[in-house]
Amino acid sequence: IIGSDVLRAICAGFAAGTEPGVCDGSDACDGGGIAECALNTETGHTSCQNSGASYKCVCPVGTIEVKKENGGLSCQDINECPTAMQTVDSCMCERCWCKSEHQPGADATFTCHEEPASVCDVAGIEHPGGCWAEQGLSACVDGIDAKKEAGIKGLDPAEVPDHTCVCPKGFTGDGKACDDVDECKNGHCKGDQMTCSNTFGGHECGCEDGFAPTLSASSPDGMKCVAVHGGGGAGSVVMAVVLSCLIVGGIAYGLYRWRLRSYMDQEIKAIMAQYMPLEEEPDDEEMQNGRELRTVSRPGQLNSDGY
Repeated sequence: IIGSDVLRAICAGFAAGTEPGVCDGSDACDGGGIAECALNTETGHTSCQNSGASYKCVCPVGTIEVKKENGGLSCQDINECPTAMQTVDSCMCERCWCKSEHQPGADATFTCHEEPASVCDVAGIEHPGGCWAEQGLSACVDGIDAKKEAGIKGLDPAEVPDHTCVCPKGFTGDGKACDDVDECKNGHCKGDQMTCSNTFGGHECGCEDGFAPTLSASSPDGMKCVAVHGGGGAGSVVMAVVLSCLIVGGIAYGLYRWRLRSYMDQEIKAIMAQYMPLEEEPDDEEMQNGRELRTVSRPGQLNSDGY
């Protein structure tokens, strides 16, 4: 039995209106309740709340009372960081993380912190963060996402490293040194008639001659090789495209030659007409009268008018 229970029992024996001042609960917490509740560090009920003629030890602001596996009650911190990281400006920046804090005997709260630029993004460094790097790939992993996740889970983001060295996919090692993994030796591209080519950090699957790749959801590699029937397949497609280009090119070239020849003929006729005018075609009326009029002019010859 705690002091509050004893006080409540004593005050219950007085008739209404005759209770002593201590029974009205106005100063129950100030009268010793605060100091007594502060001792409940094991359960977390460290806040004092006036309750009738006595006081009650309750969970502080920012925490909630939960039932433990053994049936007892304890105060559990309400993590305000998930909300703060979406609503509080100091927690919403790209490199900010939130830490939920709850000191015994005090209300729970949170703090936000902004991390400096990542060492993984510093230019001109051969091995950022002391990690492996080669041909545009790096084992340096920025820790800001892990810090944010720690804050959301109620953990201390400050205990999460600023960065870690982890070999990228397709490589093996401790992050300080990474070696390319030969996927062709590790069970990739093992389907029927499939071929495998190892690349830097990856691999490529292909098909043997006479087979063509096709998508396959059931294959671990996402593809399978199918036989090319009747000489079809990729080779036939390429040949058809080449033939089509040749035919179209031949037609275009022939049209070009025809237009060029027509143009040249017109130019030649125009030039010759300046020196040796061509015969004039008879008009319709002369043809109807059964006679043609041909006029030919030659240098040095007079016409009918004496010119």
